[in-house]
Amino acid sequence: MAADGTPVDQTGFASFTHIATGQNTLALSTPPASNDNLVVLLTVNGGFNSGTVSFLFGALGVINVFMVDSTGTAIDQGFSIAIISLA
Repeated sequence: MAADGTPVDQTGFASFTHIATGQNTLALSTPPASNDNLVVLLTVNGGFNSGTVSFLFGALGVINVFMVDSTGTAIDQGFSIAIISLA
């Protein structure tokens, strides 16, 4: 994802929504039977020196990504994500 919320490549994702600053929702094109045993690999693109990136699973196969800087202020930053099923 580019910092402005533009998808660079959506391989494996049915949709991407930039909800608000620092908040993105991605839906897998083929949702798993369960969110259990899914591994999320997320790498933030350059310029993100300190802060927090977190993610939560919503509905089946829906990943919510949140980013804040070191002061707790929501920020938009480009990232790469991969979802791996261990099941």
